[in-house]
Amino acid sequence: MTKKQKKVLIRIIIAAVLVIALQFIPVKGYVRFGLYMIPYFVIGYDILKKAGKGILNRQIFDENFLMAVATIGAIALGDYKEGTAVMLFYQIGELFQSYAVCTVSYTKLTLLMCDLVYCLVAAVSCTQQDSVHHTHQSAEH
Repeated sequence: MTKKQKKVLIRIIIAAVLVIALQFIPVKGYVRFGLYMIPYFVIGYDILKKAGKGILNRQIFDENFLMAVATIGAIALGDYKEGTAVMLFYQIGELFQSYAVCTVSYTKLTLLMCDLVYCLVAAVSCTQQDSVHHTHQSAEH
């Protein structure tokens, strides 16, 4: 697991613990909104930042923008828990994808190196056999 993946995992754990803890705190109104914004920004600040950059670069229909719209929409409708949970689950999915890509890339690289070594060994072996065969033919003539 890379350092970046570990940081995302820590953010996921922190946000998940906060969301679970908020289930047991009986508050309403703006206080509830403020409390749910803590795990929301812990887990989603990078997505919101990427969405903002996408808007500035006129690439608004990327996954970051759509996730921002979906979660902000849920929050605007008063469902703070759902908006935060959607962002949390999105980040969990992104972490799994990132981990899988790194693992697959490493596996592919390993297989590529094995293929390369096999080809080099085969080439060296063929060269040595040709050299021995050529030497044997020269000795007969």
